Amino acid sequence: MTSMNTAISQAIRVQAAREGISLRKISKEIGMGYTSFWSRLGGERSWNTDQLSLLAKALHLDSAWTLISIAEEERAKIDDQTLVA
Repeated sequence: MTSMNTAISQAIRVQAAREGISLRKISKEIGMGYTSFWSRLGGERSWNTDQLSLLAKALHLDSAWTLISIAEEERAKIDDQTLVA
């Protein structure tokens, strides 16, 4: 099963693409250096709850819960692809 951190990172990528927002812009909007942002996006470090709220706002979502919901959907897709492969 895919980790929640990986799923959240995928949800960030997906929602950013939907909204046409660059990952660099998101990192600036949440007040995080791009290197730190990228280390979290790449799975080297975990996201914390405060960051999830900031990310949701930057991604034009209602709340961190919406981001988590998208992450759950992405995790299911990743896990389904793993089963097929």
